[in-house]
Amino acid sequence: MPEQKSPAIKNRLHMPADLVEEILFRLPMKSVVRFSTVSKSWNSMIFGSSFVKRFRGRKRVVWRPQGFDNFSDALICPLSSISSPLQYHNPFDGATPLVCPFKGRSSLLASCDELWCVEVETSLVLWNHSLRTYRKLPVASIPPWWGYHGFPYFSYGLGYDSVGNDYKILKIDYRREAEAEVVAEAELYSLRSDSWRMIQPFPRKNMSKSASFVSGKLHWLVGGGSKLNSLIISFDLSTEKYGEVALPEFDGGDNYTLDTTILRGMLSVYVNDRNNGSFVLWVMEDYESDKSWTKELDINYGHILPRAFSSYWNPLRPFNFYDEDGGGGGDQNLNKVVVISFIDTSIIYTNTYDSTLLRRNVCDTSKSYVKFIDSFIYVESLVSPDIWPRLRN
Repeated sequence: MPEQKSPAIKNRLHMPADLVEEILFRLPMKSVVRFSTVSKSWNSMIFGSSFVKRFRGRKRVVWRPQGFDNFSDALICPLSSISSPLQYHNPFDGATPLVCPFKGRSSLLASCDELWCVEVETSLVLWNHSLRTYRKLPVASIPPWWGYHGFPYFSYGLGYDSVGNDYKILKIDYRREAEAEVVAEAELYSLRSDSWRMIQPFPRKNMSKSASFVSGKLHWLVGGGSKLNSLIISFDLSTEKYGEVALPEFDGGDNYTLDTTILRGMLSVYVNDRNNGSFVLWVMEDYESDKSWTKELDINYGHILPRAFSSYWNPLRPFNFYDEDGGGGGDQNLNKVVVISFIDTSIIYTNTYDSTLLRRNVCDTSKSYVKFIDSFIYVESLVSPDIWPRLRN
């Protein structure tokens, strides 16, 4: 009589789907993408709406050299390579070229969940670099207005609508109407419908070039970037309604320049005083309350950067906010802020305990990658601009 396999041995041949998911969640992005080719069922699971929403890969930094307006000259390095001034090493030692599928000029307009809205020549695309997939967007209804001195006057914001399970782009164009009146027309793109439609005009003018996305809303600083008459305009991607967010109270004259960013998932405002070389940072700890603005930093960088840098619009901007050793407790584990200067090759480190400044060069100034005009952090994501529109909620 032939020996029969026990049920226990049979069960070990097949892992439960939920166990497979938990294992995949702990793998690097490249490994997860590689496993998506194992079978149709694994591919459907990995690129399914539930798995894609939960998965988050590693944080990385894209560096783009000054004077080059395309991604083919960009470099990528892990965020961890610049996360600590005490364990600092040159991030370019382990940097890799960014693989770009586009030829010619390409400019980043907005980003969310590693979906990058990129202008390629005269077209718009949504691009996921890690997946090496992109979607060319239909032509918007509003042609760009080539404003003063022949430069287009527009702004873009990209974010996720959690109610509609959709990624949306808000495009704002300044239009000159009769009697020299300028209006800010707005057009909304939906990835699910792959189409643009006109919406209510943007309520203010003189907004920042790009938006900050947090709590389901896009945020623009409006008012020209100075203290007077400035506030934050929000746009809810689910309700498609505009709102206002009050700025924190601060002292100073008209030579302050302001802008917004996102740090640790919180809306943040930073100010550069171009007169005395000071930098102030606020973080909104409770998004539902305008009174929750907390001043995290108030420093003077005049002694560490040449005074001539203060003539630039925003000499410094906050880049990353983290715990030195990943936790609290003790003076050595206090929160840190990485502040990056676009003017030279330096990263400026400081802490919220005593505001000590430390300057580190990011590359050898004798080499070609000397100065950087743009750099941004992204988190590896499985959101595909091709697959996402076909997924169910």
